[in-house]
Amino acid sequence: MESEFETLGSAKVMIANISYDEALEVADEISARDDVQSLTFDNTTEHYNNASALYDVTFNYPESDDRCLTALNEIKSSLTEHDLYVSSTIGQDLSKTITDEMTVIIVIVAAGIYM
Repeated sequence: MESEFETLGSAKVMIANISYDEALEVADEISARDDVQSLTFDNTTEHYNNASALYDVTFNYPESDDRCLTALNEIKSSLTEHDLYVSSTIGQDLSKTITDEMTVIIVIVAAGIYM
């Protein structure tokens, strides 16, 4: 399946304490970027609720591409004046995380056996 379909990088970007009009301006800025394939934001409670805007951003690059991480970091840098929260797996090396966690588990098990 991966050879037929490419999984593009994506992120959920939330800005708290923002008016809907300001949120629309931010949506326009993000979607106008060359490295953004699509942005989902509208006037539903799924994307704007209690003065918080949630944007679903899809990038033009696969999640593992460094350009995807660069694009996400540039978006975050451009929004530093806002209360910003980002949820994404872009830039996370899952194999390194698993290896690190397994090392901790092995140490705990070894300590438990010898005690």
